[in-house]
Amino acid sequence: MNTKQIRQTILDLAIRGELVPQDPTDEPASVLLERIRAEKEQLIKDKKLKRDKKDNEPIDEVPFELPEGWEWCRLGEIGEIIGGGTPSTSIEEYWNGEISWITPADLSNHSDKYIAQGKRNITQLGLDNSSAKLIPKGSILFSTRAPIGYVVIADRPLSTNQGFKSLSLSINMSEEFVYYFLLAEKERIKLLASGTTFQELSASAFSKILIPLPPLAEQHRIVQQIEMYFAAFDKIKNELI
Repeated sequence: MNTKQIRQTILDLAIRGELVPQDPTDEPASVLLERIRAEKEQLIKDKKLKRDKKDNEPIDEVPFELPEGWEWCRLGEIGEIIGGGTPSTSIEEYWNGEISWITPADLSNHSDKYIAQGKRNITQLGLDNSSAKLIPKGSILFSTRAPIGYVVIADRPLSTNQGFKSLSLSINMSEEFVYYFLLAEKERIKLLASGTTFQELSASAFSKILIPLPPLAEQHRIVQQIEMYFAAFDKIKNELI
């Protein structure tokens, strides 16, 4: 088993609740979900968020059994899905501004968990006159075409092109846990893509992806354990080179 396979095994164990022991004193994920839903309802009431009819779609089949205290939900339930866009390249005033603009190409050799800067920036005018959106710090960027499967966390407010579906999470979630979940599942997520000219994952398909949700305290323990193992593997690998 090579390093890549070992990392994948660790991630698989993590999202199944088999990497760290459960603590019965943790607040269950069902309570966390209720808080997230209440928060979203308030945002909808304040007209800061549109209601997504898919949020309440029943979950008929689950991929595997979860530990006590965990819950199945959809990505769209725990945050807002945000698309991207490209300002007109023929209008000079839209480019070389202060807003980071990320494309999948920026992630081809990117190994860090976070990203703050791509090769190009856009201006506020470019943002206002395109389908690009300002994505909050802590959001998870997932490339959904050309290619599908790059995952990174925004280290500052930034924008992307249309090659991403980004997930701006509820304040009651660990972005690192969701990041590692998407890393674990990216090969299976690719199978949800469609298209004739090129494969692309739609916002609807991305929103409906099932995620096993642990209690918030366990999310943090899982992330800590994953990163401890990954750091140890990196150290061993560097010593062997």
